[in-house]
Amino acid sequence: MEEPEDNCFCAGCGGKIQDSFHMKVLQDTWHTACFQCSVCSDHLTNWYYEQDGRLYCRKHYWEKFGELCHGCSLLMTGPAMVAGEHKYHPECFVCLSCKVVIEDRDTYALVERSKLYCGKCYKQVVLTPMLEKRSHDSILDSLPHTVTLISMPSAANGKRGFSVSVIRDVNGSPSVQVKEVRGMLISPEVRNAIHVGDRILEINGIPVGTLLEEEVDDLIHRTSHTLQLLIEYDPVRQRLDRLRLGSPRNQLGVPATSRMRLSSPPNSVLEKTNVVDDGTLKRRSLRRSNSICKSPGPYPPKESPLITKDIGRSESLRSSSSCSHRIFRPCDLIHGEVLGKGFFGQAIKVTHKATGEVMVMK
Repeated sequence: MEEPEDNCFCAGCGGKIQDSFHMKVLQDTWHTACFQCSVCSDHLTNWYYEQDGRLYCRKHYWEKFGELCHGCSLLMTGPAMVAGEHKYHPECFVCLSCKVVIEDRDTYALVERSKLYCGKCYKQVVLTPMLEKRSHDSILDSLPHTVTLISMPSAANGKRGFSVSVIRDVNGSPSVQVKEVRGMLISPEVRNAIHVGDRILEINGIPVGTLLEEEVDDLIHRTSHTLQLLIEYDPVRQRLDRLRLGSPRNQLGVPATSRMRLSSPPNSVLEKTNVVDDGTLKRRSLRRSNSICKSPGPYPPKESPLITKDIGRSESLRSSSSCSHRIFRPCDLIHGEVLGKGFFGQAIKVTHKATGEVMVMK
């Protein structure tokens, strides 16, 4: 409770606050009776959520703004495993075949956006049967939609075994796609996992949409370092591209013409074809959930960690009014001081590397 101020009005009902029985939360002042969930009208104390100027109790905030696990379809409120655009509870990130939980740095493949396999089972259950029955070209026409991670070790000969190009899709959105695969320079495991026309989602754990073209080029051409790529094979999109362009399989998309970030609008200025080469299917870098985040500290652009952008943490309890609830990966955050400790663990001040947002993480 605080002393009333002159011309102080309640953010809930808009009425003037004339007595000392009121709540002050950041920039707003509320009648004690008005400080309630905007959905169920339950009275709120010191535990509340706010979004776009409206208050919520815990239950209704998560129902309205929470993210659903792609595995069990229940709400996620803490750590998350990330596979492409899909998020899972850590305990739901399980191989469909062997039922083993896929942990840190384990290989995985998400097939048809729903069937999750560890690397070993993906090779045995999906790839090997197709390789035994079909030629390489026919395999490309029969493979299902797949998101997988490949890891290419350093190359002594300075070659990666494939080349990529930055192109724009039908909607004008830029993306990084595999332009050429040089099979003789790539190990069989990776050769069967990377195809012409595949879309690269992440390079060394960094979403390509956040990178400049020069950074894409630099990361791929650093052949003295291990290169990890999160790749999407989308047969429907590739067929549409070929029909639209009337082109053979090895000529997909239209070169981009911009030097801005890959997520920039279509009329910005960008162009690059990156030649690269070598590799092996490696273990997926997905972090197991722990009560205390083991996020790495800040890295210079040239020394970014290989693939640590995978564990998700929810942002602080008070959500920004300018954006909906998000789940963060630890490597997106720079750790600051410990703000407090208790039965819940400890609260740590963190700063988002890209946006500069300051938040509290438990």
